[in-house]
Amino acid sequence: IRMETSGDAFVMNFATRKIIWIDTKKGKYSVMTFEEFKKMVREGMKASQQMREDMQRQGISFPGMPSRPQGKVTVSPIPGATIAGYGCDGYRVSVGGDPQEDIWVTRKIDLMEEIGPSVWKEFADFSREMKTMGADSFDYEEAAEYRKIAEGGYPMKTVDRKSGSVQEVTRVEKKTIAASLFEEPKGLKKEPFDKMMGGPPGGMPSGAEMPAWQGQTMPPESKKPAKKAPAGDVAGTADKGGDTASPPGAEQPDQEEKRDVLDSIGEGAKEGIKKLFNW
Repeated sequence: IRMETSGDAFVMNFATRKIIWIDTKKGKYSVMTFEEFKKMVREGMKASQQMREDMQRQGISFPGMPSRPQGKVTVSPIPGATIAGYGCDGYRVSVGGDPQEDIWVTRKIDLMEEIGPSVWKEFADFSREMKTMGADSFDYEEAAEYRKIAEGGYPMKTVDRKSGSVQEVTRVEKKTIAASLFEEPKGLKKEPFDKMMGGPPGGMPSGAEMPAWQGQTMPPESKKPAKKAPAGDVAGTADKGGDTASPPGAEQPDQEEKRDVLDSIGEGAKEGIKKLFNW
C-alpha cells in the first residue's frame, strides 16, 4: 500500500511487515515494523489519556474528537449515480435512526480481489486492532451492515452527513508501478521517526472519521499470479495531492478529499494513517 500527499509518502509493505514514511522535500525517510508502529500508537494513546485526565482534574475541557454515535446501524438504499464513468449503487448509513454517511460504490472495482483474500484479511485485522487502541465507544464502521458495503465494491463517493466532507473519484487511469516504490527509497537519509517528524510520536489521535477501506492497493509482488483482474480493479487516490500506487495494469481513481488533518506528523503520514486506520 502506498499513499502520497504533497511530496510525502506513506508505505505499508505486508511482505516485509514494515511501514515507511518518506519526506521527499527534506530528503529523509523513516522505517518501522508493524510491531514498532503498534507500540508507538499505544504509547501515544496512553500519553493522550494522561493529558485528558490531567486537564479534567484542572477543570479544563479536553478538545478531543466527539464521541462516536450509538444505536442500531441500518443501511438503506438511495438513488444511484454514475461517477467517473462507473455505475454506482447508493446507500445511506444511519446509527440509531440518525444519518451518518452516504456512500456510492461500484461493483466493477473489486479491491478484495485485487490484493487477495489473505492480505485483505491481514490488513483488515491490523486496521481493526489499531482502531480499537483508541476507541472509547462503538464504531459503526465495524458493524456487519456497514462492512457489507465495503466488501461489496469500491467507494466512488462518500458524504459525511455531519461534517459535510466529501470524497469523490474524479478520474480513472491505468499505470505501471515499479516495485521499488514499496521499498526503502534510495538516495534519501534514514532517520528515527521522532527525529524525522520533529518531535516525539506521542499524542496519536483516537478518532477522525475516514473509511479504512478507501485508497488502498498492494505492490506488484503481492498480487495473485496468473489471474487477470477486472478492468476496474483499482485503488483510490486523493485529488488533494494524494496518490495511491496500484499494481501494473490496475486502474487508479483520483479522489477529491476534504478532511481535517493531524497536527503532530508529516502530511504523508497524516493522510496515510487516517485512511488506513479510520482516524
